Amino acid sequence: MIEQWFLNKGTYAQGLVLLKAACGANQRMYLRLKGAKENQRNLAALKYELNKYRNTNIEVPIPTKKKVQTSKKVSDTKALAITSVKRSNTKITIHMLPDAYLQQRFIEKNNAFYTHWVLKKKLNAVAEDDVEKARVLIAEIMKLRQLIDAIWKELDYYMEHKKLMPKGKDFANLSAMDKVKTRQRLYQSRSKREKTLNKWLLKLVDTPKEKQLALQSRIDNQKGKIAQINIDITTLNSLINNQ
Repeated sequence: MIEQWFLNKGTYAQGLVLLKAACGANQRMYLRLKGAKENQRNLAALKYELNKYRNTNIEVPIPTKKKVQTSKKVSDTKALAITSVKRSNTKITIHMLPDAYLQQRFIEKNNAFYTHWVLKKKLNAVAEDDVEKARVLIAEIMKLRQLIDAIWKELDYYMEHKKLMPKGKDFANLSAMDKVKTRQRLYQSRSKREKTLNKWLLKLVDTPKEKQLALQSRIDNQKGKIAQINIDITTLNSLINNQ
């Protein structure tokens, strides 16, 4: 159906329906495009994302501008709802992670989640006047939450980019002022790179097939650099907030 969308020059709304069904659990790009205005840049980005799933068989009814009978609308709505539920319940499994390091992190996440659940049960059983014990349990629970969130970021990054998430730089030795200045420079760098990335995404649509591979490589490289900047900004935010 995605190939048909390209051939028939489908609408932006139709493309969003297909992208939602195709991208599975990782729907960040779909949500970004859904909330964005319909313009040439976002349409180009949508085409780029759908092109990844061009050979995938997606059985999803596409809304059309033609009037249809009420019974058919209900049927289409149910089909979309079922697809949405199935996709939203799709989880990352260990079999999706060929890298041994990620498999270990996946197991670590599951163990942390179980321990987190046990500690929450213990916290609920703590007497109201036992403040110190509750404080210790809460601190342990918060650490586990941070660990689980960090691992999920690594797994999501791999599912989107098919490579390990780069490590953040060490900014701990910077002064408070230098941390703020470095973060500001990273914000500016990210903004410039995102503008360049959007230009390349627009260009990709009209680029001849024989030249698309080279441009796609530049796009992927730019995405990786932006991802690294985001990691560094997150690291700096944590250091600045905790200093």
